[in-house]
Amino acid sequence: MRIQKTYSIKYLGVIIDNKLSWKPQISSLCGKLSQACGVVCKIRHFADMKILRLIYFSLFHSHLQYCLIDRGRAYKTVIRPVQVLQNRILKYMTFSKRTSSANNIFKLLKILKVSDMYQLNLKKFMYKYNADILPSPFNNFFSKLHCVYDHATRQQVSGNYHHKRVRTNYGKKCCNMLVLLHGVAFIIILKCCHYICFPIE
Repeated sequence: MRIQKTYSIKYLGVIIDNKLSWKPQISSLCGKLSQACGVVCKIRHFADMKILRLIYFSLFHSHLQYCLIDRGRAYKTVIRPVQVLQNRILKYMTFSKRTSSANNIFKLLKILKVSDMYQLNLKKFMYKYNADILPSPFNNFFSKLHCVYDHATRQQVSGNYHHKRVRTNYGKKCCNMLVLLHGVAFIIILKCCHYICFPIE
């Protein structure tokens, strides 16, 4: 039996390419988000903001949130079309001009940008790992400093995790590296909080 070479595969709704660039997945995602933008653009004249928010979270945010902790690792140039579509749908919802800034709209509607959603997902992941409520395959995802060094260090006393040195862009984009860089600084704060304290996007 001859094994056929493929450059991408779809698994559980996520398209994984051979270079882990996430370009095919984001391209497919943009098609779904564009459809949601079209729905909001047509229905905004007959619905109030409460209904528009329900449509946004049902048709747009649900696709945006799915597997974001992996897809969010893509380069900014690759993920930028997703942010453009999010800006567009919010401008449709508020009847704003296409050339106007979307920053104030995000604050007005209390909706997070794609990059902020990604950061929040990383911190949620780190909180769950620190609280030992993740599935068992993640048990050895990180290493404590006291398991790596025999001598005492200042970071070891704080209960921090070991940062592996990476030199390639692929290594810097690995999930465990990004979670460490963005999540460890919040461990002390999160020890005093509960998971339900995280705001809803």
